[in-house]
Amino acid sequence: MLTRQQIKEHYSTAGIKENIIRVSMDNGSFRAGNGNSWSWYKIQNGKKVKWCLANDTDYTKMALNFRTFYWTLNVFDPEIFCIDYNTIKTEDSPAISRKYTVGYTFAVDIDKEHGTDIHDLEVKKAVEDMAQYFSDRLRDYVPNSVYCLYSGGGIYVMVHHRVFDLFCDRFKNDPENPWDKMAKVLGDAFDFLIGHIQNEFFKLHPEHIRKVKADQLNNSQRVFKTLFSIHMKLDYAVIPLNPKNIEINFENDSIPLKPEVIKLGENWYTDYDDDKYFRSNLLKPFL
Repeated sequence: MLTRQQIKEHYSTAGIKENIIRVSMDNGSFRAGNGNSWSWYKIQNGKKVKWCLANDTDYTKMALNFRTFYWTLNVFDPEIFCIDYNTIKTEDSPAISRKYTVGYTFAVDIDKEHGTDIHDLEVKKAVEDMAQYFSDRLRDYVPNSVYCLYSGGGIYVMVHHRVFDLFCDRFKNDPENPWDKMAKVLGDAFDFLIGHIQNEFFKLHPEHIRKVKADQLNNSQRVFKTLFSIHMKLDYAVIPLNPKNIEINFENDSIPLKPEVIKLGENWYTDYDDDKYFRSNLLKPFL
């Protein structure tokens, strides 16, 4: 297992820190951070407030205290980072997250089934094949907006949050359709779409049943391990994969990362398409 010093050095490495912070911000809005999948908050001036992964100070403190960095699929209005969660009931937190969401990354966690091993060649191929199928189906509608990561135990397939700008802008100011409700509608539609594509895949590849699954969990505050995060148990880092040719290479994600692997982060999650074609032709039945 990595030592605390090795973890600190990893998150301080040039190209790693800069790109984690870069993908955690967008035009004055930010993703919340989470350390080791359980630490949502820091104490600041007596307040219990969210970690902000786009904030240099928060990033540094997280690197000193946590092995694994998670970030929200939500991109939040900065006001959420001023809320004192000491004053918020647990059951009220999801609605607050939706209220302050200004963008959301559609994402699917393609993971090995329970009891299987990603290093088993058949399981590895099942994970790669499902990820490729999702990537290809989504790129048919938004060819420049699909991004993939090897998560250490599976593959994340993601659609850039800016693809859904028109949907978000329309309902954030619609008094007849409260944004809190419509943000949940969008997340639910994403999950139904994941289930639909997964069913298509298994009809084509029944040999992969019970080896791989696609999680339908786009909720009010869903977290994924961020780009270049260290896996919770394995000494691997989350690294970019080519959405046109998805292949897991266990050597590439071993820590310390090779310079050429870190360089892949420079253009990861940069381009995106207009959302109209995707929403009208693929997502609409599920909305």
